[in-house]
Amino acid sequence: MFFALASLGLPGLGDFIGEFLILLGTFRAHATLAAVAACGVFAATLYALRFVQRVFQGPNLHSWQFPDLAVREGLMLGAMIVLLLWLGLYPQPVFHTFAQAANHLPVLWR
Repeated sequence: MFFALASLGLPGLGDFIGEFLILLGTFRAHATLAAVAACGVFAATLYALRFVQRVFQGPNLHSWQFPDLAVREGLMLGAMIVLLLWLGLYPQPVFHTFAQAANHLPVLWR
């Protein structure tokens, strides 16, 4: 569920900063396209929330039973959660990695 909510672009998680910067850049170049893209983000939100609802509260048609996470799986899941939180709360090291290449991009609007 954490990763489904992260893919929605919740603030403080890794996908938020990417979605925000893309929408901001698109808005500066083409406001109409940014509005269409925002509608796409809204549609993805509805899809992900419905997905989470059906997974956790939908009927178990096949009577599946899964074991709990093993320690190794829990550690890997925890590491991915920490990385996603770190990327969402402190994305600056990633920006510094791409800063030199971004400085050489042509300016598309003035």
